[in-house]
Formats: sequence, C-alpha cells, structure tokens
Amino acid sequence: TYDVNNNMTSSLNQDWNGSVWVNWAQVFYTYDSNNNLIIDIQQTWSSNAWVNNLKGLYTYDVNNNQTSLIHQTWNGTIWINTQQGFSTYNVNNKKTNALGQSWNGTAWVNFSQSMFLYDANNNQINSIEQFWSASAWLNSTQINNTYCSSNICLDTTTTQEWVNNAWLNYSKTEFFGCNITGIADINKNNISIAIYPNPFTSKTTLSFDKEIKNGNLKI
Repeated sequence: TYDVNNNMTSSLNQDWNGSVWVNWAQVFYTYDSNNNLIIDIQQTWSSNAWVNNLKGLYTYDVNNNQTSLIHQTWNGTIWINTQQGFSTYNVNNKKTNALGQSWNGTAWVNFSQSMFLYDANNNQINSIEQFWSASAWLNSTQINNTYCSSNICLDTTTTQEWVNNAWLNYSKTEFFGCNITGIADINKNNISIAIYPNPFTSKTTLSFDKEIKNGNLKI
C-alpha cells in the first residue's frame, strides 16, 4: 500500500502452499513531512498471528541526508538494540564519515567506520575503512580514484589493504571511456548483439553477429 505521496506504507509477502496463500512476512513504513523513511517494522507470521521481528529507526538533517539509524530485534516483550550508525556530510551533501556500532547488552561499542574525501568537483577520490580493536581504530582497506580531465568519469580505481602498518596495493581497475574521441552509431536493425551472462556481477560478454569496422564504440 502507498500514501498520497507515493511512499510505500506496507508490504505483505505470502507463500503458496499448494492450495492457498499463506502469510509469511509484512513490513510497515512511516515517513516524516519530507517523505524520509523514519520507521520500518517487520513482522513474521507464526502460529496464525503476526509477531514482531525487526525494527529500524532513522533520522535526517535539514538537507534530508540520513544522519543516524538504529536496528532493533524483538525479544518477545520489548525491542532490543542490535546495531546503530551515524553519518556526517560536507556542505555539498557528500558523505564524509560513516560510523557503525553494535550493542553489547548494556552499551554501544564501536565496530567500523568509513571516511570519504572528495576533490573540488565533488568526485570521491579516497575512502578508508577501519575496524575497532580494543580501544583504537585499525586501518583495513582504502580505495583511491582518479578521474579523466573532464571530471566526468573514472579513470582508475586502486584498492589497497593495510598490512604491517603500510598500505599495499591489492587491485587496480582502469576505465577506458575517458579516451573516446568519437562515436559511431550502430543501426540496431542491421546488427545483433548478444550479452551473456545477463544479469552479471563483475564482467559480461558482448557478441556481435557482424564485424565492427568503425573505431570507437559507445555502448
């Protein structure tokens, strides 16, 4: 179901048991005056009744950036904290820090944090992920991005891991879209393109049924 602002207010999931639909899970959503999600509650179907399962609480700043979240679980009587997160943003509404904490039963304990840096064009040039150990933050991984001269697309992405108190390169991805000097259109009626696998995660293959004699292609 949806409200007058087209926000989803509830969703119901059911399974087919061979003859009838059987309730499985449902979620209720609450929004603020700016249509930001502030509460979601998930329930599961058990013994012919709905039982609370998970709950999320969210807050936002004046620019509608999400600044905090709390996840809770139902213990049969009350909601119990499990995880919470806090995010900060710069004047351009770009996230600069994300802090994650877990509930140990009596207090919130640091778990992880991510820090982000941007260039003058608001392109993310660096991100560092750290984990909390004992009483200090320990580096884990970092990603460095470079951009083409037009600042439109990525040029390279380098991933590093923190090993023996130093950053060591782990992987590098180069993007070639920045070097396009011209675009030649392919008439879709005269050529067939197969893409497999589809969907895909890290890579896919494009197969053309005719030789492409033009230089650069925009796909």
